[in-house]
Amino acid sequence: MNTKKQRLEGTEPPIYPIKENIKGMVKCAWQLAKVSLWMGQQLPRREEIKAQGTIKSFISNQADPYKGYLEMCQRILLVHKELTQSRDHVIKESSSRYFNPYNESGFVLSVNLFAELQQRRLIEPLHNIELKAFCEAILDMAEDPDEEIFCYWLNWFGERDAVIEPDLFYSSCRKTNSIHH
Repeated sequence: MNTKKQRLEGTEPPIYPIKENIKGMVKCAWQLAKVSLWMGQQLPRREEIKAQGTIKSFISNQADPYKGYLEMCQRILLVHKELTQSRDHVIKESSSRYFNPYNESGFVLSVNLFAELQQRRLIEPLHNIELKAFCEAILDMAEDPDEEIFCYWLNWFGERDAVIEPDLFYSSCRKTNSIHH
């Protein structure tokens, strides 16, 4: 039997993520977007539903939905990084408009940021690997909410001096009901 302790110690093959868990991937990607791009602002429910629909389409239309999820979340984190380095700190347009694939000033702009990241990883495979790990971590927590796993990921980021904000990780996990305060 595959236990969490064995998985964390690397003595058993990982059983997560559940690649068919599109609903969970959408929820995690949406919560990450909400806490990192709109800083947890209260958004109208109708807007949230539209944005989640667009996120679901993006993820589920990929040949491998898990890779689509990883791309979506890394693009969100790259935009978050850009926002924190600017004066804005939040996306000013509505969530449904921002994620609309025909909005040339929205999420589509992150295509270039992600392409640059992918190019860099061809030369240096572990470049900004904490972005990918962050996406894996929040999905891992959503699929198997456990304090031990949460601590594992916090330690993983800390050991690598990752520039992941602990509050962003905590908020992303809390918003997906992965952890309780």
